[in-house]
Amino acid sequence: IQYTAPLDAPQYGGGRRGQATGENAGELTVWTQAYRQNLDFDGGSSMRFNGGVAGAMVGADVYTDGLLLGLGLNQSSAELDYQDGDRSGKHRADIQGIRPYIGWQPDNDTRLWGSLGLERGDIEITGMRAPRSEVDLSSLGVGGHSPLYDRGDTRVGVVGDGAWSRFAGDDFSADSGWLRLGLELDNNHAFSAGGNLNSRLEMTVRNDFGDGVTGMGVELGGGLRYATSGAGLRFDVNARTLLSHDNALEEAGVTGNIAWTARSDGRGLSLGVKPQWGETESRRQRVWDEGLTDYAAGAEPAARYGLEVKYGIGLNRDGETLTLFAHGDMRQDGREVKWGADYKLGGDFTAGYEALAKPDDNTPTEHSGYIRYQWRF
Repeated sequence: IQYTAPLDAPQYGGGRRGQATGENAGELTVWTQAYRQNLDFDGGSSMRFNGGVAGAMVGADVYTDGLLLGLGLNQSSAELDYQDGDRSGKHRADIQGIRPYIGWQPDNDTRLWGSLGLERGDIEITGMRAPRSEVDLSSLGVGGHSPLYDRGDTRVGVVGDGAWSRFAGDDFSADSGWLRLGLELDNNHAFSAGGNLNSRLEMTVRNDFGDGVTGMGVELGGGLRYATSGAGLRFDVNARTLLSHDNALEEAGVTGNIAWTARSDGRGLSLGVKPQWGETESRRQRVWDEGLTDYAAGAEPAARYGLEVKYGIGLNRDGETLTLFAHGDMRQDGREVKWGADYKLGGDFTAGYEALAKPDDNTPTEHSGYIRYQWRF
């Protein structure tokens, strides 16, 4: 749920004599979100667990003259039943935190951002020698992009980012982080017959530090994207590799997305293929994005293929559309099939149903639904 209001509105003190009004007055956004995720992992004789993770966040930010300042509060909890060899028990976690963030974009090409996370809570694991522990989680992330050369369809810019995180308990602590700095080459070409081709090449120097694998390395990545302004063919291919690393770390991956649509309004037939191979982002980045628990639970990245079919049915001329879809995903650890329907009325109301089946896990089919409505003030 998100609510945005201009700061020059009378209820926020705007519109008074001598006070800025219009676009430069900025915007105030208040937002909240909640989630619930069921986890079911079977590692054979090594580890099994199942349960759920739930959480909620609430926050607000102010944007004015290219500067964004925000603050978020989060609450998360987890309860899992686990079996590790001959041991079994329950894992419970309850964590609260605060997350201030900042972003600055003085022009269309220069971007700087930063975020800080401070969290504290309790973790309880029955069946262990030290079943209960207070934990502190700290994280810091910064990044930016600044142009160096811009002529015609070609741009060259400096890119950089860094992250640090610490997980500490009663008698342990672990640190992890990285720093990256490099150059990005971007070229955009528009065809006279329609369609746009964008190519990107990026080379960065990376330094991993903290506990675990450390050292300097050089990353090379790039991508190619083609899209038409309306219906037709679209494809997106991205690749990355770690050219060298002090600890002989090897990382490489390719991902793609090929899609075709009959119409630009979402009606009619749409087909999509999504192949993926290897590690499409660094292992440090995966820990940062997914969290340590999700990363550890996942299998090593390998070949993955996805196929999606959609068909949109127009119910009237006011944007009312019913879309039927089916999605198949084949991975090394098994197959996954989704099917369902989306109902959309204009741009404000959306409802849907989805079924998820994992034929190789011998688990019941999961059914879910959602309703979204956007109020406009």
